[in-house]
Amino acid sequence: LFDETDIYIQHMENGVTYTVVDPKGTLLSIGSMEETLPEFAGYGDNERIPPTVYHSEQGWLCTACEPLKNPMTDKVVGMACVDLDMNDVVQERHWFLMNSAAFVLIETAAAITVSMYLMGRFVTRPMKLLAAAARRFGSIRDAYTKDDVMQLPIRSNDEIGDLYHEFQSMQNHIVEHTEKLTAITAQKERTDTELRMAAGIQRAILPSDFPAFPDRKD
Repeated sequence: LFDETDIYIQHMENGVTYTVVDPKGTLLSIGSMEETLPEFAGYGDNERIPPTVYHSEQGWLCTACEPLKNPMTDKVVGMACVDLDMNDVVQERHWFLMNSAAFVLIETAAAITVSMYLMGRFVTRPMKLLAAAARRFGSIRDAYTKDDVMQLPIRSNDEIGDLYHEFQSMQNHIVEHTEKLTAITAQKERTDTELRMAAGIQRAILPSDFPAFPDRKD
């Protein structure tokens, strides 16, 4: 993840550290001794050293060492060590945090965009269609018919679909009630007309001249 500052092989003996191999040769020369720093004073000869951060003449470093064994005797003979510049680590961390924040912002914006699209398609648009259809049905002045019941392209099985089916059922009940009321009213009008005609016939049968026999006195 980070560029190493130095990779080298050391040998520790009686608290003294000897550099055996230093490929870069920028810090120590082959065979030189290095003063043990306080951060590493508690470790034994050629013992594993976990990543340790410290300050030295070479700067702000993080050092880790792993023991090396002789394959013939299985004896630990030295350590392979690596140094990392902590300034590079901090800079990489800052870059990582900035990139993570940018990624989160992009993901959030994309999620909001997708949510708004889905909300408009599956919630807002069906609700607008329902509201417009309900207004049209309520603005009818003549008698309601089956053709007036809303027929919308809503196929969902969620709450919007349930509301749409409830609207349809309510309008169907209104149409049926209107048709029954219209039939009852028409039947009443026919009955009233027949009664008026019967009353007219009865009145026509009755004599209209009074007295009926003007020449008789009894």
